[in-house]
Amino acid sequence: MPSNSQYRPLTRKPGGAGGPVAPAAPLVLQAGKVLTAASAVFIFLSLVASLGPGPATSGSPRGVRRTGVKAPLCDPFSLPGYLARLGPSLAAPNGLATWRTFDPACSASPLLPSFLSSLPSTAPHHLHTPSASSLAMLSNSTVLLVGDATDSTLLTHLCDIAGERVEKVDGRHPWSEALRLVPKNHRWPNNDAAALKLGAKPDDRAEIDNTADKTLAQYCYLPDHDFFVASVSHYGTDTSSKWRDLPTYVTPALFEDRVTDLFLPFTKAITSTSSQHRAPSLPPPRAGVDLVVFNSGLWDLAGWAKEDIKAGRSATSDLSESRLLEWRARSVDMLSELSRAFPRSSLAWRSLFTPASAGEQSATVEWWTGEYAPGDEPKNHPLFSLNRLSALDNARSSVLRPHGDDVAKGLRDRGARLPKRVRSMPWGELLLGQAQLDPISPSLETGGSVFVETLLHQVAVAAAGY
Repeated sequence: MPSNSQYRPLTRKPGGAGGPVAPAAPLVLQAGKVLTAASAVFIFLSLVASLGPGPATSGSPRGVRRTGVKAPLCDPFSLPGYLARLGPSLAAPNGLATWRTFDPACSASPLLPSFLSSLPSTAPHHLHTPSASSLAMLSNSTVLLVGDATDSTLLTHLCDIAGERVEKVDGRHPWSEALRLVPKNHRWPNNDAAALKLGAKPDDRAEIDNTADKTLAQYCYLPDHDFFVASVSHYGTDTSSKWRDLPTYVTPALFEDRVTDLFLPFTKAITSTSSQHRAPSLPPPRAGVDLVVFNSGLWDLAGWAKEDIKAGRSATSDLSESRLLEWRARSVDMLSELSRAFPRSSLAWRSLFTPASAGEQSATVEWWTGEYAPGDEPKNHPLFSLNRLSALDNARSSVLRPHGDDVAKGLRDRGARLPKRVRSMPWGELLLGQAQLDPISPSLETGGSVFVETLLHQVAVAAAGY
């Protein structure tokens, strides 16, 4: 028979065997009070959290939410669909392109038609239809496109659709001071230990002299909405100043240096109220950068093509695993740098456009870099091929949506990871087979229109605090 003589330590026997069990010791009472208090605190915090706004879209909140602006109910650009046409306008009798899905609950974004109908009636792409959606998110909103010549073309498309004009920030502009202030240690060969070791003469001011014709940025300002969009360029994943001999080269080469030496001073100038940065012809000071749209690809493709041509290899062969892994790693570096530089801005990673790859519309390395002069014999040095563009877009997707044990780490900073608030901006994959303006840019009626549509969506998401 089991014995009751071994009683539990939290109870005590007052007398002989079989006597009544004593009440719980003070330790039990204290533990109960602690658990009750902890439960009350948990319930209170849960109630407070439930009263806050829930996420209307994927991504991490960036902490800046505009009053009265709601996030879009859905993201049609991430769903399968097709290009349709809006109503005719003076400049587009067939109508501008718009993205439509097969889901009636998320068939299309209402922002592009609303934007076009809000334009002055004299604007070339004004739509004579009532506005279906609020554009409050555009007021005093600022967007920075960080990319290449394609982004400059898209900026021009935005301005053309709105009936405005793109302005260039060259060495003569009040906002261009950064061109002349790039630190010596960020200019070649001072930033290249290997080159200095081989006897390269230290540069003093060669790369920052004669900056009058150099371009720091371009911008499009829409005064009716107080909406400002600027485009700045970079040289992709380059870490060795490989493009320094090009006539259009603007120092520094390294992306991280361009952020600190050019992009941040530019954004500081556009937000400044100082008289040296103000003029009657300039837009009013900006409140800050609300959205940064990043893209990288064509300069990387040009660099690989030049390497392959020099080595006698095909410039259209599949990209190797080592190249793709390095590209992913540098992309993580670059987006991490943008996240540090613009901690309160929303971040989006735009997909690549897939241009035609044959015939008169094909792009060559020399055409892209500006090394092709009129009268020169055309060279069959393709800038890209469809298989290489596809590989880069898949590499981009793998970073944004990692699977299994795949982890994309930075190259220069092995501790870097893709910032959680970076979201995808689908665009290029929506335009396969569409008309082009030049060998690497889409036409206004299709690619330009869909870009404006996706940009408006991203601005709305950013204004909602994501």
